[in-house]
Amino acid sequence: MSRSITNLVKPTTFSQPKKPPIPTPNPRRVASTHRPDSSRLSREAGKKEAEVSAGTQNLLKGLESWAPGTPETSKVDPSSAVQSSGKTKQTAPLSLDEGQFLRKGASGDKVTQLQELLNSKGAKLDVDGKFGPKTLSALKKFQGDNELGADGVVGPKTLEKLNGTGGADTSKAEEAPKVGADGKTEQAAETDKTDTTSGKQRFGDTRAALDKLPKNLKKYADVFQKAGEKYGVDPRFLAAISMHETGNGTSSAFRNKNNAMGISNRKGPIRMSSVEASINKMAQTLAKPDGYYRGKTTIGQIGKVYAPVGAANDPTGLNGYWAKGVAKNFKMFGGSPTGQVIFRNMT
Repeated sequence: MSRSITNLVKPTTFSQPKKPPIPTPNPRRVASTHRPDSSRLSREAGKKEAEVSAGTQNLLKGLESWAPGTPETSKVDPSSAVQSSGKTKQTAPLSLDEGQFLRKGASGDKVTQLQELLNSKGAKLDVDGKFGPKTLSALKKFQGDNELGADGVVGPKTLEKLNGTGGADTSKAEEAPKVGADGKTEQAAETDKTDTTSGKQRFGDTRAALDKLPKNLKKYADVFQKAGEKYGVDPRFLAAISMHETGNGTSSAFRNKNNAMGISNRKGPIRMSSVEASINKMAQTLAKPDGYYRGKTTIGQIGKVYAPVGAANDPTGLNGYWAKGVAKNFKMFGGSPTGQVIFRNMT
């Protein structure tokens, strides 16, 4: 049987091959497919940098080098006294009250000033207001370098050198009071010895000065004089106290309580039998060798006991002005504000 060729042979079908899909560019990688000419960019950057002013470059360099917290920039040398302006930083001069000294263990604003002054002289102290071993060591070094007695105590001579006002002979040791085995200073021990000079001999030329007393107190000039001669207290000192305590004889305690010397208890000025009694009472109290003022012979020393800062009966803080006020009055009478005003155990 014959077959048709068309039935036996299947026609061959040729299909077109599939083309691979064209990849979609990744937008995040397009930029990286183009590699710029790095040498060209470097040349352009160098050109732009050259166009920046010198002042701007300095500013940028300063900002780049500033890094808070790094050891190079976060720490400040406490001894540095030069500011960014190029000017020397001025340290405030240190001042001490009459009879006041600074030594190890002290603290407060005075010690802060001391540390700043020592740093301005080359020390490298942390200014913390505490007089500790490092401050003591720096002070002794300063004293030694300036031919002072290296006792580690700030007194008048060291103070002059620190403030740059020293002109006196500083070859002698600092005149800080030295405490003996009995707890008394050498000065106190010396003045507590029997004094062969009588009150009249010592204070004979002070009476005329008391004529400068203000009107309300002037009539008590002889009382101040006699009380001073009797107990070994400079009459001018007694008068100076009275002027300060009574407001030149105008206070209520003076007018109403016969209290010319500020004699007080915790409630305030007390009532006295007479003005004369108040003057004599205070002279006797000041001169008593083993009393409240034992070992105290200058206005500054006495002030710390007579009018202590922070006392309960001084709510307005006037005691802080006592020593300066009394010293000013004493100077008006011709006395030395830093000199001895009490001479105990006179014959």
